[in-house]
Amino acid sequence: MKIAWNALFFAYWKPIMPEALDDKKRMIGGGETAVIELTEAMAELGHEVHVYGHCPDKPKKVWDSKVYPRGKGKLIWHRAEKWVEDHNKPFDVLVVCEDSHWFHQTNAKLNVMHIQLNHPTIIPELVESVNLYVCVSGWHMQSVLQLYPWMAKDSALVTHLPEAINLKYSQAAKHIEKTKNRVVYASSPDRGLHHFLEIWPRVKAKVPNAELHVYYGALNWATQASHLMEEQGLAALKILELERREDVYFYPPMDKWTLAEEMQKACILAYPCDTVLPSEGYCITILLANAAGTPVVTTDCDAFGEVHSRYSAMLPLPLNAEDFADAIIELLTDKTAWRTYSVRGLRRTRECTWDKVALKWEKLFLEGLAHVNKARRSDTRQERQAVT
Repeated sequence: MKIAWNALFFAYWKPIMPEALDDKKRMIGGGETAVIELTEAMAELGHEVHVYGHCPDKPKKVWDSKVYPRGKGKLIWHRAEKWVEDHNKPFDVLVVCEDSHWFHQTNAKLNVMHIQLNHPTIIPELVESVNLYVCVSGWHMQSVLQLYPWMAKDSALVTHLPEAINLKYSQAAKHIEKTKNRVVYASSPDRGLHHFLEIWPRVKAKVPNAELHVYYGALNWATQASHLMEEQGLAALKILELERREDVYFYPPMDKWTLAEEMQKACILAYPCDTVLPSEGYCITILLANAAGTPVVTTDCDAFGEVHSRYSAMLPLPLNAEDFADAIIELLTDKTAWRTYSVRGLRRTRECTWDKVALKWEKLFLEGLAHVNKARRSDTRQERQAVT
């Protein structure tokens, strides 16, 4: 198949292309990572995949397109500006990330919208152009449908396929030993980090030498958000207060290689997820912890009850700080419990790799093309009958 992948939504935030994942001085978000890893895996299956998105900050005339041979296929990354020239080419499949206005005046046989956010841009006037919507979990799919109930017209299919992980980061860090009683938080700071102001003193009372390590550039966010009103402002102030503790360490944003090393050192990923607005449709960070054999303590927030409950020590919302602290303490002090969750996570990641998920995408594309072709043949027959 000849597949176009419009990643211009993510290009707004940062330039992306395959080399970005190997840049040890740069943090790449989950959405951007998914685009890079999934398109590489699709090319490995033998398809010709064209990705449109920003490239590293160089003069425009350096190159417009760059080819990456992958297995039996080919991956071609194009500058954002190239979309103006290529948007109406007859691709077999066009995948658009997050923003349906890019379907305007396109000419692909099958139009697919890949949704990872909980508030994508879906334009009513272009809904007839979309054949297939793909979300990242059942919960995520239902939340998007509640926001845009009209997108599920009869001729479109709304479904979901899971996120995945590239095990090369964790495998490169396998030589690193676990650091006793090292607990980490590695997600957006506005998704529950403030709860540690109550959780952490309880953990320290039972495990005095425990340490909490916080990633994702949390202090930058907390400093900027501390002036906001209501929930986010209050959460930011609590994070700044948490930073004053001598046993809590904050880190700037980091690349995937370094984060994998930090996850390998950790004994527990503690994520008291409690989103202000529904926003956790999956969470690749938890997969990264699973791949490192690091047990996870989290909540049933958003999609977590659906996708992570079998592999995590999971507590219900509303969050009870004492119960959450007890779950951390149990895993720090009970070797049997710790090993149980560690092994579950490791086994899980064998099935959560991009090569396996790409096969599901390929099957979805082939079924979608067959459905569209059948519908077109039916329309052609009806037109001929009307003429005769």
